[in-house]
Amino acid sequence: MATRKWQWNGYKKMAYFLLNSVRKIKEINVEKFPETNSDTYRTNRCILRFLLLILSYTGLVKNSGIHCGWKPIVFVIILLFVNVDNWILLILQYNETFVLRTIIAYIITYLLAACAWYSIYLKRKQLADLLTKLQEMSFSTEGKKVIFLVLIVCCTPIATSATATIFVIETNSTYFSYGYKIENPFEEIFLVCFKNVFNTIVFPTFTNIIAIFYCLICFRLQSEIKHVTLEIQKCHYGNFSESKRNEILRWKSRINDALHCTEEVFSQASFIIIVANLLTCFSMLSTYLDNNIWRREYLSLYAEWILYSINCLGSVIFILWIAGGIPVVESAFKEAFHEKMCFRMLLTGSSENLKLEKWFFSNQEVVLSGAGILSYRRSSIFAVFGTLVTYTVLVVNN
Repeated sequence: MATRKWQWNGYKKMAYFLLNSVRKIKEINVEKFPETNSDTYRTNRCILRFLLLILSYTGLVKNSGIHCGWKPIVFVIILLFVNVDNWILLILQYNETFVLRTIIAYIITYLLAACAWYSIYLKRKQLADLLTKLQEMSFSTEGKKVIFLVLIVCCTPIATSATATIFVIETNSTYFSYGYKIENPFEEIFLVCFKNVFNTIVFPTFTNIIAIFYCLICFRLQSEIKHVTLEIQKCHYGNFSESKRNEILRWKSRINDALHCTEEVFSQASFIIIVANLLTCFSMLSTYLDNNIWRREYLSLYAEWILYSINCLGSVIFILWIAGGIPVVESAFKEAFHEKMCFRMLLTGSSENLKLEKWFFSNQEVVLSGAGILSYRRSSIFAVFGTLVTYTVLVVNN
């Protein structure tokens, strides 16, 4: 009886605590703390789990809740099959009706997708460390945008395979069957769908998943930097003491550590993905500028090319825009810190020892990059697409 009475008192205390907690939550200003949106939090958790599940099937991430077994081996076989098959098809059936530079640029994208996978595969341990560091950080509030992108990625193989199959039926093409005519139409459709699904799994589906995963990490890091900036702005200048500044700098140093780890893992892979997408855009744009090819081909093929072009352009813009947001929030953090410190020193009339702060901010601005070649800034979008159009026109005219 005594035990039951003790348990009942414990339950009453717990209920009282929960009621008080609910009252306090209702008093919180949601605009100041957007991360308290539980629906967005659950949405981002589901998206992250979905992406980690797919990446675990590719062998890049170890998922403790799922035994992948042979699935990563299957993905490697798909990578090898798609690359070897496309080069064999090109060598056996190349003729003057094809534009060699356009086809090669298109096929190289599958090789680049394999290179992106291998680049991250070599850094699996660093990626695991990065995910561990990110567990301590909050989720971003961009759930709806990421859901939309994930849905597009999932629909890409179906849409492109359908347009390619329609093209084969319209033209009676024997390209996918190595030049041999298949009499049974169902077997022909199955072969075309089979190969195109595998092709689109490698590129652009796999590269899109890596891009979304990379950008989701950037979202979370941006959100964390914004939280630090908000903490500085809310802090009264009188409370912005040395201990408070050290606490903020320790918080920011953990974020910088995660940023450097992100750069180490995804620098080469993200650059390879951008190059692959730009090569696809070059292939589609050069084909469009060649009027002779435009008159010969069928609309179903161009529907497929339009899908690829929209996907590739969107992927490049997405990476550069999201990763390019890191310097923006970094600049806002430094400005908020300097303003608060200057305001404190002017009003108190004292010059404090700022050796740690000077050393901390003396480092260069944190900017993510692609293999140290392309700095990810939002202004880079215009430079990249200007270069793409310029060189495509030059190649086509020559």
